[in-house]
Amino acid sequence: DGVYITSRDGDFIAANPALVEMLGYDNVDDLKAAGKTTELYVNPIDRERVFARLEADGVVKNFEYRLRRKDGREIVVLENSRAIYDEDGAIAAHEGTITDITERKRAETRIFEEKERAQVTLQSIGDGVITTDAAGNVDYLNPVAQDLTGWDIRSAKGQSIESLMTLVNEHTRATVDNPVSRCLKEGRVITLAEGSVLINKAGNEVPIQDSAAPIRDRIGNVIGAVMVFHDVSKESRLFRKLSYQASHDTLTGLINRREFENRLVTALDSAHEAPDSTHALLYLDLDQFKVVNDTFGHTAGDELLRQIAEVVQANIRSTDIVARLGGDEFGILLERCSEVRAMEVAEAIRGAVEAHRFNWKEAFTSARCSIGVVIVSNESPDVASMMSSA
Repeated sequence: DGVYITSRDGDFIAANPALVEMLGYDNVDDLKAAGKTTELYVNPIDRERVFARLEADGVVKNFEYRLRRKDGREIVVLENSRAIYDEDGAIAAHEGTITDITERKRAETRIFEEKERAQVTLQSIGDGVITTDAAGNVDYLNPVAQDLTGWDIRSAKGQSIESLMTLVNEHTRATVDNPVSRCLKEGRVITLAEGSVLINKAGNEVPIQDSAAPIRDRIGNVIGAVMVFHDVSKESRLFRKLSYQASHDTLTGLINRREFENRLVTALDSAHEAPDSTHALLYLDLDQFKVVNDTFGHTAGDELLRQIAEVVQANIRSTDIVARLGGDEFGILLERCSEVRAMEVAEAIRGAVEAHRFNWKEAFTSARCSIGVVIVSNESPDVASMMSSA
């Protein structure tokens, strides 16, 4: 530290070598020859403030200002000084210490700028970001996280992460462990399980994907965690839509051939596992459907198929499965059904189809159908053989 004694008017009386070097002078005499201390201040107002405090209080503590070196370069210093009084109690001189904090100020500026950039980044990104301390209590939420959780940063700060984020499985409704809690315990990155839903402060459900990572100090100790998450509602809706389209017939809304064969595989597996359990496969084909298309047009044919689908569904159990296999063909899977019961159901469907009156633009017709029945048992071969037999 630089140490000095000056007269009340600002003339140097004494200065240690550190101060001389700090200000870029060759020696004390060189510094004294530079003139009064007022010449060293970059901002004259700073000198007036120091002087005013010394005159009023007799002491200055940790006053920060800029000084100009002999070479013209500016440095930032921290001063601690006091007034020296004469026998009459009047201020005769000033003495104090000066610390060069230029590098520290530069470091603080760099840290501040980095923090500002990080803050702007967190404020701007499309993902929600939450940071916590080592106990899992919230330190920070960015705007997206506030929107998704329904908590503002003032209310959330200091709350446990579990109180802010209630997570459940979309299908089972079972509570899902918060990744931050596991991350803090295990000290590694934890990813949220698929199908997780955030129940926010207002009680609304938001499907999310997220991960939590530990925050470590310089020696590797976990001092907190950061969670990054985003709303996947659009992705979930798109996935469900694509999944539905891949497994359903667009005309009737029934499952399609591929999905029906998947269900048959499951039924066949269950029959092999439980020899006493049987199912029934019904293959329905409309008779002379081409006549309807040729007479009334394809639009009428499409409407007839939709109505036939409703007729079939009305004559089976809610647990049974019906599919449009293509064209005018339908597949029906009667689960846990005997041969006698399967024949009764097939006959009931056939009768209902024949009894159905199809009206189209002041004209009407009726339809007939043929139904093949195959029992699915532990002796049944593969799905392709059963479909062919039916």
